[in-house]
Amino acid sequence: PGRVEVSVQDRVDSFMLSYGFGRRILN
Repeated sequence: PGRVEVSVQDRVDSFMLSYGFGRRILN
């Protein structure tokens, strides 16, 4: 479970990073 949690958190961080960069480029 711990490993999965870290994996999910990593995915969320990556997604948020990509989303943030995308919004920055759009703006």
